Amino acid sequence: MTPDSVQLMEGWRLGNLAPIWEPIAWFTKPYQIGGTIADNILDYQVGAMNLKDCQIDGSNPTNLLEFGFRREERRMHEAQKPLDLFEFLIKLTTRAGQIVLDPFMGSGTTAVAAQSLDRHYIGFEISKDFCALANERLHVNVKVTEKQRNIEQSLLFQ
Repeated sequence: MTPDSVQLMEGWRLGNLAPIWEPIAWFTKPYQIGGTIADNILDYQVGAMNLKDCQIDGSNPTNLLEFGFRREERRMHEAQKPLDLFEFLIKLTTRAGQIVLDPFMGSGTTAVAAQSLDRHYIGFEISKDFCALANERLHVNVKVTEKQRNIEQSLLFQ
């Protein structure tokens, strides 16, 4: 590469424009042949949506969700999604104590959301650096959620 070609390409990069939407895969246990999704919900408590606790502006959510990053939320991974989005999706599709799987953990946003909502989580990450980052976020989040649980609300009236 010549100095002229380097200068000519300054400010340019390979790749695509940043997407304004990304699909999210939602997996449940497969139901038996001859069974129904309702049977699956009754047998395994998965496959339904918690619409009661997941209203958006008083209405049921649609399949296009808009969530931004919190002001204090650090962006640590190129594919990182907002914590509020994953808290919403986990609350929409699971109950406390159930397991959330993230096969591409990245910075650990899914696990942090699951932990905050009293869900168990399993995550896989190939990068040692991102695995360490996710573990750090989870360690900090444990302290925050324990502190929130231990706050005693004083009585307004005695």
